[in-house]
Amino acid sequence: MKKIILFVFLILAVNLASAQLLNGRGERDNGYMWFAGGGGGLSFGTVTNINLRPSGGYKITPNLHAGVSFYYDYYLDRRYATPISFQTYGAAAFGRYFFLEKFYFQAEYERLIFNDKNYSSQFSNIYLDKANVGAGLRQWMSERSYTLITVLWNTFDNEFLFGYNPFIRIEFIFEF
Repeated sequence: MKKIILFVFLILAVNLASAQLLNGRGERDNGYMWFAGGGGGLSFGTVTNINLRPSGGYKITPNLHAGVSFYYDYYLDRRYATPISFQTYGAAAFGRYFFLEKFYFQAEYERLIFNDKNYSSQFSNIYLDKANVGAGLRQWMSERSYTLITVLWNTFDNEFLFGYNPFIRIEFIFEF
């Protein structure tokens, strides 16, 4: 019980401390108009997966942000007699609208190229289009950096997207 009370207290303290940085309209306006960051992941072993997603953009207003992100994913699965290996890369354009300081809606259009050499004897590219929509939470780490936790849904159907709906994305963003 003490751990739960301490956890709740720490969350409230962080939220109250970050509220001191707001301007009179309830927005954090620190004067920085550009942002960059991204996310990624690594796993090694029988299944190897390397994922990189850098992003950057411009704050049109303190609450409306627009940007682009790039995507690269390498996947190798050695659990089968013939290992499965592929690469996916692409780009996306996105927009985020922040409200109540910590919450936001996000929409993005993403174009991915899936290098497939497992399902046919010849190397081929498969083009995947995705229109993702969702919402998320922003947690400030400092005056110029924050973490985004986003839940997104792909609104396009495609046999190669494996039904990942919804999916969660975590990003670290720095303003300059």
